[in-house]
Amino acid sequence: MRYVIFGAGENAPILISYLEKDGAEIWGLVDNNPKKWETSIGQYKVYSPEEIPSAPNGEQKILISVSNRNISNEIARQLTASGFVQGQDFEDGAALYSFGDVPGRVSGEIELPEGFSPHKTYDSTSRLVQMQASNRLFRMVFSPYEKRYERILQSLEEQGLLGKEVVGTKKMVNKWDLPCCLLLEHQVLAPITYSFEWTPRVFRAYVQFMLELIRKLTKGALSLCDGHHLNATIHRGRFVFFDFGAIGEGITPPQTMLEFLNMHVIPLILMQKHQLEKAYACLKQVGIIYTLADVQGYLTQAETETYKEMLSLASKIERQEDVLEVADRCEAYLQSLGNMENLTIWDGYQDDEWSKAADRTRWSEKMKGVAAWLDRLKPKTIIDIAGNMGWYGSYLHDSADYAIIMDMDVSALDTVWERTKTEGYANVLPAYMSFCSPTLANYRDSYIDTSLGVHPWLPAASSRLRSELALALAIVHHLAFLWQLTFEEIVGQLRAFTTRYLIVEFIEKTDRYITDFKTEAFGWYTKENFEKELSRRFDILETSPSTPNDTRTLYLCKVRSETLP
Repeated sequence: MRYVIFGAGENAPILISYLEKDGAEIWGLVDNNPKKWETSIGQYKVYSPEEIPSAPNGEQKILISVSNRNISNEIARQLTASGFVQGQDFEDGAALYSFGDVPGRVSGEIELPEGFSPHKTYDSTSRLVQMQASNRLFRMVFSPYEKRYERILQSLEEQGLLGKEVVGTKKMVNKWDLPCCLLLEHQVLAPITYSFEWTPRVFRAYVQFMLELIRKLTKGALSLCDGHHLNATIHRGRFVFFDFGAIGEGITPPQTMLEFLNMHVIPLILMQKHQLEKAYACLKQVGIIYTLADVQGYLTQAETETYKEMLSLASKIERQEDVLEVADRCEAYLQSLGNMENLTIWDGYQDDEWSKAADRTRWSEKMKGVAAWLDRLKPKTIIDIAGNMGWYGSYLHDSADYAIIMDMDVSALDTVWERTKTEGYANVLPAYMSFCSPTLANYRDSYIDTSLGVHPWLPAASSRLRSELALALAIVHHLAFLWQLTFEEIVGQLRAFTTRYLIVEFIEKTDRYITDFKTEAFGWYTKENFEKELSRRFDILETSPSTPNDTRTLYLCKVRSETLP
């Protein structure tokens, strides 16, 4: 077979090298840039796409050498319009060969006016920049892509997706002289949580959201340009697709749909088959792509065959109808797997607070004490650490910008999620995460130590979820006796999640819930030592009895000014 390489950029020499090693015949290269015509890469000349030679079916293949999915999809549409058939006459070279980490593929350094900072990205069509003083987020669109972005924006507006399923976006007058042809402003969504920080039931709801979004994009002649699971978050009780640059024109191509299935359905199968550890390893390490081979042992023969049929359909996408059929097949497949069951030993642990919430005369001393402080401080952002069903964290749901309920109890967090839907708690956000090991910063699928100065692609949870006030109720004794954390470690970790206030509860050894713990080796676990360590990072403003009041104490603390970052 003879090969024609479409794209005379940085990937072309790599693709040539692969083909030469395989002993393949290379006709030459074509490129849309006239400046590259009649130049050469190695021994191969570059021509206009109009000079692609004809050949009998099966004797010639055009390989697209462009990594950027938006541009690759444009080339695919160009070839289709010229009469070539995807899968038969042309293919994406990246689907056959790995281009690896090509130097210059990242957008790199860019000169910006004072007060703006850039985001890292692989997108060569646009660049995200932050206005530091007001925390506004802009997308600078470069030539010649401005018309495409305008068409995508118009289509999303006409479908009513902007500000709902897709992040709010609008055209702006470039009064700051930013180096671009078109300036868009995106709504800033805060806080950002990712799919590996959601419970299985929430993740399943997200996958259903994405399937419906793919349908709506397809009906509006738009496409999904990448299929990974980090392009959406939860904002005010609903999922929002926030990577505007990952939406293109045309139809979602086969390679993207296959990526979507592998990175969404495979983790969901693992969750459904009670393989949570493996599922979340898949979600956290985006560079590791699980396939059917990784889950086949958990599936029945019928489930395996149905999934194979879905993959086959996705690999042959050519029309809008094909994308819609794959989305429908995927949804039916998920329904056939059954419902999620995630009950734990802590199920219903805080039903007591919620059952008393409507009648203040029944409130415990702890409920009254915490509520009084919250009413007085009126924090705009709250994180309830190990918050279970989240009554305390949700207390100011009608006035706070948001409240995060962090816990490892999936059943409790699912209850929080349902409450956001049914009871108007839209600004309450469940976060499936351990306080002892919250999400670290991530740089291109590897965890990093941000103290070394590297700016991550995905910020750590302690950065994204840090709030004005942190709640830490009925957790210190668990951290000490079960997880063997010292007071220094506990208080230091609490400090990482608050910018101003902390409400923390201390439970003494004589409490009836501690008698079951083995406490003989914990002579240091005393109220005096806890207060001493607390005072190193916080000013203790007030104390209040908790429930029961003879063994439990509430502390209202404020971050010491000398410990501020």
